[in-house]
Amino acid sequence: MFGETQREILGVLSQEQERRILLYLVERSSCTQKELVKYTGVSASTINSHMKRLIDARLVNAKREAQFVRYELAVEKERVLKLLIIQEFGKGLQKLYPK
Repeated sequence: MFGETQREILGVLSQEQERRILLYLVERSSCTQKELVKYTGVSASTINSHMKRLIDARLVNAKREAQFVRYELAVEKERVLKLLIIQEFGKGLQKLYPK
């Protein structure tokens, strides 16, 4: 039903911090690791781990600028929002129809 890429994206979207990071990028277009640490309250190494997953899922791009990395969405904002809505809808269905 789902290809490997779709499964990877859904796996990423199942993580709360990664959803929060995507929403932050939707609102701001781009940000640095330092901004994400401040926003999420998690360590820089944890942010790096989340960003690697988002980059591997082709949802985020990283661009080196001088001494820091700037992150931005790799896909249109509308697509990210649709994916997040689909993910939330799926969670609701699981509650209605548990296995």
